[in-house]
Amino acid sequence: MKFKIKKSDFQYLLIYFMMIVNHSCLYMYFIYGTKIQLAITGILVVATFFSLRKSNLPYVGVLGALLLCSIVTRLTAGGVGIDSWIEYAVPFLLCICTVNYDVEGFPKRVLKIVTFLAAISIVFYIFQLISPNLLKNLMINYKTAFETRYYHTAYNYSTIRDNGYGLLLYTFREGEIFRNKGLYTEPGVCEIVYNAGLFIALFMREHLDISDKKLKKYITILIVAIITVQSTTGYVMMGIMLVVFAIQSGRSIKGIHKYVRWVLIFAIMLLVGDIAIRGESSFLYVTIIQKLFGNNYEFEIQASGQYRLGAAQVAAETMIKHPFGVGFDNFKRIMNATEDAGGGAVLFKFGAAVGVVPFLIVIATYLIPIFKCEEKWLVKIVLIVLCFARLFAQSSIFYPFVFMFIIYYSSIKSSNSKIISVRIKS
Repeated sequence: MKFKIKKSDFQYLLIYFMMIVNHSCLYMYFIYGTKIQLAITGILVVATFFSLRKSNLPYVGVLGALLLCSIVTRLTAGGVGIDSWIEYAVPFLLCICTVNYDVEGFPKRVLKIVTFLAAISIVFYIFQLISPNLLKNLMINYKTAFETRYYHTAYNYSTIRDNGYGLLLYTFREGEIFRNKGLYTEPGVCEIVYNAGLFIALFMREHLDISDKKLKKYITILIVAIITVQSTTGYVMMGIMLVVFAIQSGRSIKGIHKYVRWVLIFAIMLLVGDIAIRGESSFLYVTIIQKLFGNNYEFEIQASGQYRLGAAQVAAETMIKHPFGVGFDNFKRIMNATEDAGGGAVLFKFGAAVGVVPFLIVIATYLIPIFKCEEKWLVKIVLIVLCFARLFAQSSIFYPFVFMFIIYYSSIKSSNSKIISVRIKS
């Protein structure tokens, strides 16, 4: 009996590993910051050497420039080590290796595996709502980085780290029973993956060898999955994509245009009806209106957005005062001394820690390939919003499921121009 791994199967494995590296519980709690991560970096450096295309050379230069800037900051301010560079290098190199393994087949396989795992997450999420205790008994458990305070009196409390459950197909934790977070540490990271899949389904139709019937199923599954994640950023990104797609025209998308428009009409009717009946308890008010306008209906970003804005402001001020960076340790102290600054705003924090030059390099790394790609301008704008929303809202510069678009659009133009060609004779 012979066991063969097809080319497509191996790329599916690489894409799944991209999903793991995209801040999954498995990666962040068991791999990140360990010798395993260091070994993965070494393997990816070698693999990138053999899969590199001419169009990827500028990105290798970017990674080298970030390493050099990190060294300069280390020597001048401290607080930046090789571990910081490895954090960027792993998703960066993984995207290059995975996309270049089979450029033409990459979008289709990403869409299929993301939709498959999104469907699994919906099933587990329903199970989680119905009987969370039974699901806990069926899954591996571990301690997460999230904590819950248990108050004994008004001022006396104890802090206990939340338990997490599941690793490979689905995860959830005690502090967020009512949200679907897929494989990931938090829902805000989960929606990045599902919305990336939705972008491919809506705007990369010409790159997909999939029937309209299947594509409608994929779009439906991804929309339902994003709804169950309950992320405000996720809803906004999904809404932008659906509206832009609905106003587009083109032969390749005619088959699903009508379907998406009906989905939008149905969603709008539900939202309007919900807000008319339930008012300030409605879905739209609680998840979006209240977070953007507060209770006084004046524009003021509420909840986590308020702290992200505060973090961006503190980081921008630090960059102006220290253009060569203050290091991550020093910037952490600055953040801890500021009441209205919190998570997210990673691009600004990165610039404050490492310097203005790396800050501008990262912006150029995202923008230039998008401007050069052959998509319509509306699609380019959607992709820019998709990328920079993550750089403002989240905590990583190079999420694989954001950065993969940059590598794909640069590689698709030179799909046969590998620098080193390796052939294995049978």
